[in-house]
Amino acid sequence: LRVVESRVAVLEELHAFRESYAATLGPHSAVSRQARLEGPPIQDEAAPSPDKPEDKPEEDPEDFDDLPQGDEGGPVRLSVETTPEFMQLPLEYQGFCGWTCANKGGLLLPGKPGLGVVRYRGAHYVFASAEALRDFFKDPEGARQGVVAAATKRPELVHLLRLQDQYPGTSIAK
Repeated sequence: LRVVESRVAVLEELHAFRESYAATLGPHSAVSRQARLEGPPIQDEAAPSPDKPEDKPEEDPEDFDDLPQGDEGGPVRLSVETTPEFMQLPLEYQGFCGWTCANKGGLLLPGKPGLGVVRYRGAHYVFASAEALRDFFKDPEGARQGVVAAATKRPELVHLLRLQDQYPGTSIAK
């Protein structure tokens, strides 16, 4: 009986907290107004933001013509125009940008197939930025090993990115 009473008390406390939380954090609440006055200026969503990716000019995929194409087993950039099965290609790292994961402390950003898909050693990679794509072409093995190193530091990445082959002794099924 005491367990039920304590759970009811906790539930009532949570309901009271939920009501106060929603009431104080509305966009026109006193707390929000005070935060805008004291903190850094908050931009209106309609105003352009300098750090939004869509505001930065993205490189045109044709600007990647200077990249080496398959020199001695190296990476090859595929595009919609050159690859009929482009939309069915199985992507490494579940479509996340491996370069970003390796170089930004395990950050997972979705790759942009519009920049092209890179085939390297039978696997297909996508990248979140033109910089990532170009750096991968310079050192593909370094980028791949960087992802494994990031997953070693952050074990949750092993299963999120499907790196089980790199860690044969690991399993979440126990």
